[in-house]
Amino acid sequence: MPAGAGAGAGAIGVAAASGAAAAGAGAAGAAGGGGGAGAGAAAAGHAAGAAAAGHAAGHAAANVNEIPVPRKMRKLNDERPYQTPEFALTVQDVYMLRTSVVPDAFDALFDKRFTFKQQTPRSRMMATLYVERHVPVLKRAENHWAALCLLSKHTSTVKATRNRVEKRRAIAKAKADKRRTDRQHAIDQELHGIPVGPEADALLALMEHGDI
Repeated sequence: MPAGAGAGAGAIGVAAASGAAAAGAGAAGAAGGGGGAGAGAAAAGHAAGAAAAGHAAGHAAANVNEIPVPRKMRKLNDERPYQTPEFALTVQDVYMLRTSVVPDAFDALFDKRFTFKQQTPRSRMMATLYVERHVPVLKRAENHWAALCLLSKHTSTVKATRNRVEKRRAIAKAKADKRRTDRQHAIDQELHGIPVGPEADALLALMEHGDI
């Protein structure tokens, strides 16, 4: 059992024992002839015990929520923050992270030409703090791995998409250049020998010096 959970369970046990003792004392007073005063003491003992147990339970829950969540995978991008039960992310948390928080941090702080590791340390630091500020439960991740993972994955996705777009553009440009070269060759073949002679010279002079 984790240390925080053990301490919380111990506190609950102590509180319950104290409450039971108080309740017992009150009951004894009632049996010994204390009458209404003894019954009141018993009721007060039960209430104090319940309150103490509730207080201890709250502390136990707080201690559990403060336990760091360690990484499970060797590679950062193999981690799955959204599926990590310790974070207990809500549907709204996941939606906000995917559609606004992480993309906004990337757009504002990162250079889109670079990978996640190529971003400056300051940019990564600021982006991490921004993500954790909007979804505080991610702060439980040991060494901030959850926010870093989300930022790294988004950077990889954007860069991969950018590379695919650039590749498609390069392929399209290569095809267009080839079509242009083929057309130039066809025109050269069709006009073979024609752009030479008086008529061609006159037309060339008109193009170069004429007011057209």
